[in-house]
Amino acid sequence: MRKGHALDLEYGHFLRLIPDGAKCIDIGSGVGYLATYLTEHGRPCVATEITPERGLREDTVLTWHETDGIHLGNFEPHGTYDAVVSTQVIEHFHPDDVEEHFRGACALLRPGGKYVFNTPHAFLGPQDLSRVFLLDRPRFMHLKEYTHRDLGEIASRAGFSNVTAVYIPPSSIRRRLPLVLNSHLLYLYLTGMERLLAGVRLPPLLLRAMLFSGDVFMTATK
Repeated sequence: MRKGHALDLEYGHFLRLIPDGAKCIDIGSGVGYLATYLTEHGRPCVATEITPERGLREDTVLTWHETDGIHLGNFEPHGTYDAVVSTQVIEHFHPDDVEEHFRGACALLRPGGKYVFNTPHAFLGPQDLSRVFLLDRPRFMHLKEYTHRDLGEIASRAGFSNVTAVYIPPSSIRRRLPLVLNSHLLYLYLTGMERLLAGVRLPPLLLRAMLFSGDVFMTATK
């Protein structure tokens, strides 16, 4: 596993979004880097995958559970966790299943708990193999890429009471200044710009200057 500063650079912002001592569950953990990082930094995290074959090894730091990623409430007791997290997962679900996924995340949380997630932003996509073939939307491993507006509306329908947008600067800046912006006002700004720019294709550099990153990065509070 990658060590030290590289892991802090990749995952350190999650420590500013999830309070110390929070009980977490990571949906679609892969080999378990994020779940391990959270656990080792005072946020005990259950790692999950869809099959028993998961991770690089059965790490004694982690507890592994199975989940289908969609019907989360069928796999875990309701009201158990302070935080649900997912990174680069939602884009792999069928769009018809995404609201059910959010309902399940809401069900797993205690009152006041947060779902913290990121997923590729549609304005900077496609971000799967479709880009290699110069396609205008994802057609391979990503079934759909989203905007803040899309996922904020889904989160509200799923029972979440408040949503925020998260912005982390490029890694070249974060190496010197570990800045994280997490704000409902930022969410309102980005969704407003998404409405304004709907159907307009802007260069990625300009979008990034407008505080769009490669991902939709949000929190949703129960």
